[in-house]
Amino acid sequence: MHFDSFFSDLCSGILSGVALAALFFLSREYWNPLPNITGRWYFETHITSSTYSRFENMRLKYEAMIWQEGSALHGSTEKIFEHNLTEAFQYDNAKRTHGTLQGYIDRFYLRKNRITFHLIEKGRGRDSSCIFQLVWRKGDVVGTFHSTAADSSGTAVWSQQRSSERSEEDTSELQSLTNLVC
Repeated sequence: MHFDSFFSDLCSGILSGVALAALFFLSREYWNPLPNITGRWYFETHITSSTYSRFENMRLKYEAMIWQEGSALHGSTEKIFEHNLTEAFQYDNAKRTHGTLQGYIDRFYLRKNRITFHLIEKGRGRDSSCIFQLVWRKGDVVGTFHSTAADSSGTAVWSQQRSSERSEEDTSELQSLTNLVC
């Protein structure tokens, strides 16, 4: 056994490992950092399935304040609009339902990052719980949700612009979200 060859192979292996670790660190921290989503967000849900028929095709709009600590997300929400089969309501400040938001960002290197939120909404009759599975798409965050309110589920679009500020083309394209995540 040649010790010169062994030590040279050992040193080159260690240097290769350090170089790969440095590249991984640069990739993670500089070339592919976590998105910063701290701020005011607006989101709209479209219920596509529910055990209560009056909830089907309902659209709900919320305003959220989110703060981020690393990959952890926290925040609060207010329901600002509801459109069911027969009528639409724009809620004033006194009638808005409030909620708390907890979540995290799953960072992936070979596919889109995923954001998961858990919303507990303080409803008028009872609290409900909702899970959102979201990904980035065209400047918005889009995906699906599942709620304990009448076992409802559907699509969700999160944006830092109010939905009325998005173009009709963006809105109609985002309504076709059914198989983005999960």
